[in-house]
Amino acid sequence: MKMKQILFCLLMLVGTVTAKAASQPIGTSTTNWELVNGVLTISGTGDMPNFAALSERPWHSNASTITSVVIGNDITRVGGNAFSSCTSLTDVTVNWADPSTIACGTTPGTSSFEGVTVANVTLHVPSGTEAAYKATEPWMNFNIPVIQTISFTWEKSNFFNGFVLKATNGKTITVDWGDGVSEPKTGAGGGENITHIYSSGSNYTVTITAGADCDLTELSISGFMVHSLDVSGAAKLTTLNCSSIQLTSLDLTANTALTTLNCSYNPLTSLDLTANTALITLNCSFNQLTSLDLIANTALTTLNCSSNLLTSLGLTANTALTTIDCNSNQLTSLVLTANTALTTLNCNSNQLTSLDLTANTSLTSVKCSANQLLASLSLSDDANYSEVSCLMDALTLDKLYAISGLIPTQAYKFLGTQTLPNQTVSKNSAIDLTSVATLGDVTTVLSVKKDDAAAVEGTDYSFTAGMLTFQTTGSFSVEMTNTAIESNVYYPAKVVATYTVTEKTAQTITWSQSLSAATYGDNTITLNATAGSGLAVTYESDDTSVATISGSTLTIVGAGSAKITAKQAGDNTYAAAPDVELTLTVAKKALTVTGMTIADKEY
Repeated sequence: MKMKQILFCLLMLVGTVTAKAASQPIGTSTTNWELVNGVLTISGTGDMPNFAALSERPWHSNASTITSVVIGNDITRVGGNAFSSCTSLTDVTVNWADPSTIACGTTPGTSSFEGVTVANVTLHVPSGTEAAYKATEPWMNFNIPVIQTISFTWEKSNFFNGFVLKATNGKTITVDWGDGVSEPKTGAGGGENITHIYSSGSNYTVTITAGADCDLTELSISGFMVHSLDVSGAAKLTTLNCSSIQLTSLDLTANTALTTLNCSYNPLTSLDLTANTALITLNCSFNQLTSLDLIANTALTTLNCSSNLLTSLGLTANTALTTIDCNSNQLTSLVLTANTALTTLNCNSNQLTSLDLTANTSLTSVKCSANQLLASLSLSDDANYSEVSCLMDALTLDKLYAISGLIPTQAYKFLGTQTLPNQTVSKNSAIDLTSVATLGDVTTVLSVKKDDAAAVEGTDYSFTAGMLTFQTTGSFSVEMTNTAIESNVYYPAKVVATYTVTEKTAQTITWSQSLSAATYGDNTITLNATAGSGLAVTYESDDTSVATISGSTLTIVGAGSAKITAKQAGDNTYAAAPDVELTLTVAKKALTVTGMTIADKEY
């Protein structure tokens, strides 16, 4: 029994000595070392010594058993050969904010990690310093994992707050809810719905942290009041849904792997996507964007930018687009000649005046309704349309007829009512409707109202040979229909044109030129009468043996007197001006004979 007690005491003494011996200075330096269970910790301050021979290292006899190295923050130099031939090494942990200030042996033969395949060693560094280590020898040669993070600040919900997160399957992430509660989540590979109930307070900042071997790939947070969202630490993010969370800004410059983005229903005024060249699907609808630059997003196939404030949209670089929804903006033009893969287009409720889709032979669905100034729509002869909707535009009847002819009978044709811009015309002025008077073999039918009551043909207006003339003044509405145009029965094709008919405006001719004193043989005279309307004045001569007129040039051809009349016949707005007459008097030219001598002669 006594012998057992002695042995136990000896073992305790050895253990005590061993523990004490494991934390020792390194040579004469102010640095220390400790080796416990394969983990070598270097602590203290200042420079580690260089080791000319491996045997000089205090831990040399255990070098092959070292699996991890931890170097303290106050170490300013890593000694040459310090960890050479540590062939079991798998992890190194350092905490310097700037690795470029730390000396480290890199010379072959005496480098700090000589004989170690550092590409297989994981280097753990402070979050946010990964780029600095990747730019500094020898650390750039290690495997430096990026710790991925996402953070956002949101308001407490009356029930629960939550989001959907997808990470590398089976790996662990940590969610810090911002209220003192932090919990691990494992196995979010399929997209886990993660929720939390806050007991009090109002605003909380949530931080999601993935381990070194875990990628945050998808995040969906929607329907909550989020004041800020930071995804700059999630470089592997491929899908982001942040709709309806009242975001005022969104920085995606670090998310170069992003393929799907839904940031709809937010008050965003700008969106920079120049770094997101992998983007395939974009939904930024119902924001306050005034511009959208998609030049860099050449992989984009689906775009929904509806209900913004866009005045222009350049898509020439986005040749892979198959679906475009840009309805309810302020677009005045839309060029789609480069988007030959396009199958679906919705550009309703803009300010387009024309739309050329002749190059878009893959289109099956076109919606361009409620563009109140759209007077030209050109479809492709080669497209197989299943639906065309152009209600409430400004297309004339002949254009509707042409469009209808390009749409298969079984397709949905929503041509509906077209309203042309109001025109002011003068009474008794002819309006040319010959292009729509007959379509195919079918005569167009006109329904005319004056001041909201039925107008009387022959009294209020006439329609003859395709020419419409209003014979009284007032507000007229002309509805034109033609059964040759096929359209949905609930949206029959018709064109409504409105006219404000007024009396023609009076005009006068001003002509103060003097034509009274002229002599046969004088030069031509330029006539200079002007009309108050600004319309061109014409001239007539009542005696072409005295003067002829071409345009405004008068040529004297003989002696005598002629009346020169200035005329202005008027147009659809101006009535004819009263004629103005001037009298041209041309005197004979005296005959002068030269070259003859008259002599006296006696009889």
